[in-house]
Amino acid sequence: MDTARAGSAGTPTNFLELRVFGLQRSGNHAIIEWILDQHAGKRTCFLNNVAHGDQDPFTTTTQIALEGFGSTADVEAVRRAPKDLLIYSHEDDLSRMRQGATLTDAIHDEDFEQQRIRYVGESEHRLNVIVLRDAFNFFASRLRKLDALTGTKDVEAIKESWKLMAQRALRMPRDFAGEEFWISYNAWVSDEAYRRRLSARLFGQFSDASLRYVPGHGGGSSFDSDGRLTLRVIRRKWRRLLDPKVYRHTGRYLRRLMAKDGRSMKVLDRWHEMRDNAVYCSLFRDHELLKLSERLFGTLPGARDFAQACRAEEEVSTAQHLAASN
Repeated sequence: MDTARAGSAGTPTNFLELRVFGLQRSGNHAIIEWILDQHAGKRTCFLNNVAHGDQDPFTTTTQIALEGFGSTADVEAVRRAPKDLLIYSHEDDLSRMRQGATLTDAIHDEDFEQQRIRYVGESEHRLNVIVLRDAFNFFASRLRKLDALTGTKDVEAIKESWKLMAQRALRMPRDFAGEEFWISYNAWVSDEAYRRRLSARLFGQFSDASLRYVPGHGGGSSFDSDGRLTLRVIRRKWRRLLDPKVYRHTGRYLRRLMAKDGRSMKVLDRWHEMRDNAVYCSLFRDHELLKLSERLFGTLPGARDFAQACRAEEEVSTAQHLAASN
């Protein structure tokens, strides 16, 4: 997009408008950081964790990250400015959601759609993207961070939300076709060819630079907490870190940037660390949860045996309870 000419009569405000939907701890923030890196050197705006429903993303975001805007931090100026990439993300943050609503309800919210152009402007390309992580590693990460997160603490409700997201993903194309598709965190983190295809679909210039560090949004890894802050990260993030008007919660962001090299974390084996957790085990007594996870992500080594053991344990417990009551 030619940002010098954008915004003139008939020219969209955004070359690419990307709405990202992800349950907290799905890896959506790592993927968003990577997407921003595909557009390095361009004018980009990321609005983190915006409110659901008929709400203005620019005024309800919890964090704003800008690249290519110089020193401006005025919300209205940013809204009107031509942008190569506008990303705004929706999470299952209770303070951001309508009462009784789910994250999937926000994907095609009629009230928001009526105001969408007024809020964010016209876009040449407009995409809705769901980010999903396999059930075993998602729940391992979510439970580890449960008390610190802004989402519900009701584990059964989280499970039902994951299942709704998975069911929707199954109705979407796998290879980024159309204007609405899903991204597999598992494939993204493990398959360079997958990342290259995704980068091309998002009009990016392929780069894996962001995989060198844990992203600066969403709480970092729930398992890793120390490491190093590279000079490259300092150079790329200096404006975000030093301008409190544009980027809030900088203390937390610094701590997370200093986490271990993102590629060194065994993010697809997290679930092994929760095998002895009774609450975690109880989730996988749900046959549908296992079936959905396997349909979308395949079978993780040892995961099906673990789920069967959890169900067997419940059957033994039920039999013992019945015997005691008789």
